[in-house]
Amino acid sequence: MCDRLLKDGHQLRIFERPRVPPYREFNNDESVHWVTGDFEALMTLMMPLKVWTVYCIWFQQRCQKLK
Repeated sequence: MCDRLLKDGHQLRIFERPRVPPYREFNNDESVHWVTGDFEALMTLMMPLKVWTVYCIWFQQRCQKLK
C-alpha cells in the first residue's frame, strides 16, 4: 500500500512499533516519515494523529470550496 501511495505522489507518515525496521529503504526523494512508538501510549500517538487531523480539516475545507 505504501509503495502505491508514494507512486501516486502522496506524502506518508508511517507509525510503527519500536524495533520494527522499515520494510525497505526509502530514497531521499520519497516523502516518507517513519515514526516509532508505543501504540498503547497516547502521547506517542499524538503527533501522527495531529498531522492527520490537520490534513482532514484542510481536505474538508477544500472540498467545501469546490461545491
